[in-house]
Amino acid sequence: MVIKILIFLIFFLLLLIIFLSARIPKKKIFLFNSVLISLIILSLFLFYNYNNKQNINSKYNPPEYDGESIKPGFFSEKN
Repeated sequence: MVIKILIFLIFFLLLLIIFLSARIPKKKIFLFNSVLISLIILSLFLFYNYNNKQNINSKYNPPEYDGESIKPGFFSEKN
């Protein structure tokens, strides 16, 4: 879900750049685009760092079939 929102925001910012660059004088387009690209890169970097701090050390136990039903997989809290 977060990835979809991030892709939507990037797409929206690109459309905003195209729309506003037609209305901004040519001298300010470079500065405007530089600021927006820097903000996008900064937000991607922060998003990447935030996701890496999640619980990545947990062990995944795959689904098991006991002969009658399937027990769903889960992440354990211990390594």
